[in-house]
Amino acid sequence: MRKILGLWGAMVLSTTLSTSVTACGSTNPKPSLSPIAKVDLKTKITALKTNHIIKIDPSQTYQMLDSKIMIAEQISDLTPHLQNPTIKYFSDDQAKIDITNQKQKAGDLYVVITADINDANYQGSTNPLKISL
Repeated sequence: MRKILGLWGAMVLSTTLSTSVTACGSTNPKPSLSPIAKVDLKTKITALKTNHIIKIDPSQTYQMLDSKIMIAEQISDLTPHLQNPTIKYFSDDQAKIDITNQKQKAGDLYVVITADINDANYQGSTNPLKISL
């Protein structure tokens, strides 16, 4: 019985080794499963032209301008489209004074658009983009 088990073990071991060598010796390259590189928004959106699409409403916060910002040519023309970005409004060109939840008023402000973390195509944020109301 021991001899039979010994022979059987040797056959299993040699079959496994030859199968492993055959599988590793394949010349067909495996497809890459690495994710597609995302594009940084800083490189895609460098300015916003919004003069013709934004009218201020002093009873509304700047956050209510999000839908108007999203139809600006530089954003709406992105291919593929930007998915669920975060838009923040600042009173300074360094994007330090957040006025997103303040009431709208005429003048210059700066917009920073940040790609959603789940966006398959874009990452990061734009530099502060100046718009005039």
